[in-house]
Formats: sequence, structure tokens, C-alpha cells
Amino acid sequence: MTGRDSDKKSEKGSRGISVRWKLLALVLLIQLPLCGLFLFNEQAAVDQINRQLAKSQADALGVFLSSLREQMDDVSEFLFLKCWNEEAFREAALMVGEERERQLEAYYTDAQSLVESAKSITAVAFVKPQEREGKILMASEDAARSYAEDVEAAIWTICQDGGHVNTGWGLHMVEKRPYLARMVCTEGLYAMAVMDLSAIAASVRIDYDLTASVVFGKGDEMLTGALWTRGYDESMKYGEREDYYFVQNHDRRYLITERRLATLTVISASDFLYNPEWLRNMTYMLLAVILFSFGAAFWYLNRAFFRPLDGLVRAMRKIRGGDTELRVPGGENREFDHISETFNEMLDVLKELKISTYESKLTARRSQMDALRLQIRRHFFLNCLKNIYALASSGQTEEVRQVALLLSTNLRYTLDFHRDSIDLETELKMCGDYLELQNVGQERKATLTLAVEGGMEKFPVPPVSILTILENCCKYGTCQDRVLRVSITAGKRRMDGREYVHIAICDNGNGFSDEMIDRLNNGMESVRHDGHVGLVNSLVRLRMLYGDGCEALFGNRGGARVEWIIPMGDRKEKGEDEAIDCG
Repeated sequence: MTGRDSDKKSEKGSRGISVRWKLLALVLLIQLPLCGLFLFNEQAAVDQINRQLAKSQADALGVFLSSLREQMDDVSEFLFLKCWNEEAFREAALMVGEERERQLEAYYTDAQSLVESAKSITAVAFVKPQEREGKILMASEDAARSYAEDVEAAIWTICQDGGHVNTGWGLHMVEKRPYLARMVCTEGLYAMAVMDLSAIAASVRIDYDLTASVVFGKGDEMLTGALWTRGYDESMKYGEREDYYFVQNHDRRYLITERRLATLTVISASDFLYNPEWLRNMTYMLLAVILFSFGAAFWYLNRAFFRPLDGLVRAMRKIRGGDTELRVPGGENREFDHISETFNEMLDVLKELKISTYESKLTARRSQMDALRLQIRRHFFLNCLKNIYALASSGQTEEVRQVALLLSTNLRYTLDFHRDSIDLETELKMCGDYLELQNVGQERKATLTLAVEGGMEKFPVPPVSILTILENCCKYGTCQDRVLRVSITAGKRRMDGREYVHIAICDNGNGFSDEMIDRLNNGMESVRHDGHVGLVNSLVRLRMLYGDGCEALFGNRGGARVEWIIPMGDRKEKGEDEAIDCG
């Protein structure tokens, strides 16, 4: 396709509207107006209903508090105008025994009428705390004896506390039970009225026809309790407004309104059970419309977008798996046609680049491995030539012939650059030949012990890799006081659910120094400049063959010990290494 044809096709396609924009417009046009209208109307209706219910509940609470204030005002008027302000009450305070009782008889009659007419007044008392005597008038003659005793004990405790005398109403906590009390005192004679807040809160539904429960509180503390206050904390509150809020407790929802009574907070709570049927039906209708629009959108999206996209993804997966000859088919829409065409052109270019890059990478890898092997061979060859020179200089002709024969075998093996891996059995045979070369002309001949697990003979290793470590054993492990003994073991191990090949080379020499072990195990490249090129290059070649999962461990166990840990199966997954092995 020429550049002009491509420009014409792009110009033609740009005139149309994209499929994604059509779908988005369809969904928005159907859903957003309906959703917005419904949510606006629903929220407005819910808010209006909540406000009406809260106002009704607050009005009922206000009527209750108004009645409570009237009763408290009546008590205050009785205590101050008829008791504290009258001379007869002062005279009674100075009297004792029956004489005082007769003097207070009229007060007892008025107080009894007061507690009978005021439903919230628990008791009125005329007492002298110093003499521990007096008269207590209960609001109901039917009160249980135990309750009357509790009220009497509370009155004595309040008198002993002494607060709020001749002033206003005071809050007193007696045995964790809240009481409101108002007291006047003349010459040690107390006239007082007591309101049991717990009893009032428990009886409001009966005495005041309230449908909501009432709780008295002060600050953040609940003085009385109800079902909704059990286990209550601030986190249960939500939807807080200026005049009402909600509490979710015990899987139930409560509508809460609050009012003030002096220093107290009076809280009214009712079960919030409002659930209008019409609102629910409207929700179902909107849900049906949304589901239908989603179904229509999904059908169109599946036909116009999903199926072509799935085909594109499947083709990409096959291409990623190595099928570079595959080409992406076109779709039913202009977007997918353009994508397919562009992607296929990219595949053609990438295929050419991949071949060129792959060949360059193979060449670079082979050059790197050859250079590493040459570094190892140079060290070995120089040692062999040095031995031959020493033997020839001493006139040991037979030993020279033996060394030359063994050296020719090693040269044939080490100078074979067409293989980057060799089976373990061949490598170990070369190790034996090497040690035999070392033993020529020596009085104390070094020994080599092999222990290879069955089935490991054909395991591939880099050529001259184990031989390099054996050479280091001969170089650094030989001691004057003992014969050098080298052992090589190879077998399979299973760790963490995975199988590994374990190869260990040990000698009975002086071993590595602690500093060298630390450097070899934690930063092996740092020893390359110290002359230990063979150890470093052996691990590098092993990792080039099996990947970075290979590890080399260095330590001392009766002498120097070098261990290789090679993950099984990794080499088979490395296509580049297999290509290198094929030459």
C-alpha cells in the first residue's frame, strides 16, 4: 500500500464515529438521566420523611419536657414559698419530736398532694440529717418496699453530700443511679424533692404516651439506659443533622432527637422502620431499565468489540509462543482493521530484526565462552609445559613420553572449541589424566576418589570446569607433611520441592582462609584480580549454560571444599544455549 492510499483510508475513517463513543453515548443517554432523576427525588423524599418523623418525635419530647418543667416549677414554688420562706417552717425546725410533727402536719398534707399530682416527683422529704429522723412521702403507696428503701437511702446520701442547698436542682449519683434533687434548709431542717431519672425514663411511654424511649445524659455520659444504648459508642452514629441523627445498634436503626433540661441532655430514640413501598417499586423499575440497557450495551459491545479483541489476543499469544508466521486477521470495524494491518507490518519488521539480533547474540555469546575457556587453558598448559621441562632437564625420558601422551589427550580435549558442554563422565576422565600428569616424577602421588550417583554420567557440564578446580586443589592444597587426596562427588538433591544437581570437589590441604571464603561466597568477582581467574570463570561458564540459578559455595571441611548447586531442567528451557551447543 502506498503512502497516498494509506492517507486516503485514514481520512475516510476519520469521518465516522468510533464504536466506543457510540456505546458510551448509548449508555449515558439511557442511564444517567434516569439515575440522576431517581436519586434526586429519592433523596429529597427520604430527607423530607426523616425531617417530618424527627419533628414529630421532637414535638412529643418537647411536650414531655414541658410537663416535667411544670412539675419541677411546682416543687420549687412549694419548697421556697411554703417552706423556706414561712416562719412556721423555721419554728418547726427548732422543735423536736411530736411537737415538730404537729407543726409540719400542714406541710405533709400539701406535699402529699404535690407528689400525687406530679407524676415525675419520686418523693418529698422533711428530714434532719444530724438527728437521722424525718418523714418521707413517696409518690405511690404501691411502690415496692425495696424501692422505697432505696429512695430513702438515696435521700440520706443526698443530704450528706450537701450540694445545691437553697439554690436549684442538682444531679446526684447514688449507687450509679441518677437523681435530681432540690433542697431548702432552715436551722438544720431540710425540705426536699427527689426525682428518680431512671424511673422516669422507664415510665414515659405509660405516663406520657410517648412512642419513643427516653434517656437522660450529661455531656458524653448516659445516665440512664435503654435497649439501643447497650454497647453504644459514637461510631454507631451516622447521618448527623442539626435536629436529628440515626444510630445503628443491635441490627436495628433508631431515630434520635435531643433536647436540653437544665444541665441535662434528654435523648429520645424510636425504631426507624419507615420503608415506603412506592420508593421500592421505583427502585425495581430503575434497576430493570439499567439491566436492560446493560444487556443491550453488552450485546453490542460483544459483537463489535469483544469478539474481534479476543481474536487479536489469541493471535498475539500464538505469536508470543513462537509462531511468527501467523498474521492477525481483520475485524468488522475500521479500528480493528487498522490495528491488524499495522500489527502485521510490525511483525514483518520484527521478524527480520529478531533474526539479525539472534545471530549477533549467538556470535557474542560464543566469543565470550571461547575467551573464558582460553583463560582457563592457559593456566593448565603452562603447568604441563613446566612439568615436561623439569622432566627433560633431569633426563627422565620415559616420564617425558608419558606426560607427552597424556598432554596430547588433554590438548585434544581442551582445544575442541565446537562444544560448550561435555558429559560429566568425560570431564572426570580428564581429571584423572590431569592428576596422573601431576604425579609423574613425584614421590608422594596425589590420589583422586570419584563418587558419582547412577544416571549422572551423562550430565552436561562446561568443558575444563571441574578440571580447573582440581588444578587449584593441586596448586594450593599440596602440603609437605601429607599426600594430597582429592575427592569428587556428584548426585541429585531435592530442596524446597525442586530437584538440584550437587557436585562437590574436596581436598585435604590447608583450605581457604576465612577472608577468602567470605570474598568467594559474597563477592566472587573481587578475587579475579588476585589470580583466581579459573574459579570465577568456571562459575561464569556454568551460569551461561544453566542460568543465574546456579550457585557455587566455598568452605573448609578437612581441607578446601567447592560445591556446585545446579537447578535441574533449566538448561532445557534456554533456547539460546541449545542453539550454541548445536554449533
